[in-house]
Amino acid sequence: MTIVKISSTRNARSAINYLGGKAHNGSKKRELLATGLLTSYENAKTNFAEHLQKVKKKSTQVEAYRVVQSFSATEIDVNNVEDVAKAHAIGCETAKLLFPNRQVVIVTQADGKNGIVHNHMVGESPDLVDGKALRGNSMSWKHVAEVSDKVSENWGLSPVVPTKTVKQTTPEVKLREQGEYVWKDDLRQRIDNAKTDANVVDFKSYREALAKSGVEVSQRGKKTQMYSYKFEGENGKTYKSRANKLGSEYGHDTFEPIYKMHSKAAKRRAEELLEQKQQQARLEAEEAEKARQEQQQQARVEAQQQVQQQSQVKQKAEPKITPYYVAKMFYSDPVKFKNEHYKAIHNFMRTGDQVRLDFWTDEELANAKDKGILKDMIAVHSDKDKPAFMQEAEDGFKKEASRRSAEKQRQKQVQKHEQKDVDLEL
Repeated sequence: MTIVKISSTRNARSAINYLGGKAHNGSKKRELLATGLLTSYENAKTNFAEHLQKVKKKSTQVEAYRVVQSFSATEIDVNNVEDVAKAHAIGCETAKLLFPNRQVVIVTQADGKNGIVHNHMVGESPDLVDGKALRGNSMSWKHVAEVSDKVSENWGLSPVVPTKTVKQTTPEVKLREQGEYVWKDDLRQRIDNAKTDANVVDFKSYREALAKSGVEVSQRGKKTQMYSYKFEGENGKTYKSRANKLGSEYGHDTFEPIYKMHSKAAKRRAEELLEQKQQQARLEAEEAEKARQEQQQQARVEAQQQVQQQSQVKQKAEPKITPYYVAKMFYSDPVKFKNEHYKAIHNFMRTGDQVRLDFWTDEELANAKDKGILKDMIAVHSDKDKPAFMQEAEDGFKKEASRRSAEKQRQKQVQKHEQKDVDLEL
């Protein structure tokens, strides 16, 4: 939203001086950005004076026009460098259209009490080539507002066009031309700043916004709902004015659509904020679930590694059990073998339900048979505490020895028949 104000001056130098004067909010530097068209901001006073000296015909002639272009805080954020640059670019483009072939200075400021970004334009009235002054409707409020709105719309901003221009009295015009303080201009500026406050959504919030800038507003009449203003000017005096004395854009009818627009914007911001919070909550929940799954996976991996490590340690601790190891262990200390080692032997000799006699070679079986190793191992235990695997091992040993003996007999028979076949052939 953009709001414009126009005034003329017979003292261009004073108007330019005002742009770089003391900041209203106490900051050291008043200008955020400054640009000159067909001149430079630093040399504008000198260039204006030289040209006006050549073309000015009488002392009462208007030397320049002042335009103030204000922006809504909902669209131009003073803390955003890109927004401030956009506002300044809009001001430069507007000034170029309003003051063709004329010297203009554009200064972007935000030194008001509400911190609203606004442009000050001071444009020379005489043309640089033919010296002709701006005339007719070229500097009427309607024309200036239309140009400002068109440029703002091209930059994506929303214009608000009041139905009538600002009311001005002859004393106001004279004071303004002389560069003197005009309390109505001060009041209008404070009201314009409140208009652009995004928090102004009803009369109550409007009153609170004005109170921050030292203005009291009251509402009279249930049907007419007329606004009246009261404030202390920069000169220390207290002033009062009804809205219709300032202009139609300062009354209830103008503020109703502003209230609605700001309410919609506030609702939209609240919805966007809620959506952002919900999205953030979803992302945090997803991250938490992902972290939980990663922790579980890590715990499983660590548990598997621990089991593997324990298994490896156990395998290293257990001796490699061979038939010779068994025999040595048994004959070296039968009592210890009975009390400590038979479980290890059992684990070695069994896989599932099968006795692992296949670990024993023929020689080992023959030695075990001849020396009676298994028989001696079994005899150490009484029938009551003899492990079942010992009996299974003995039975298995007998079966395995019988099977191998039968296999040898079969092979001998095959060789015998083969030899007979050879003899017959010969």
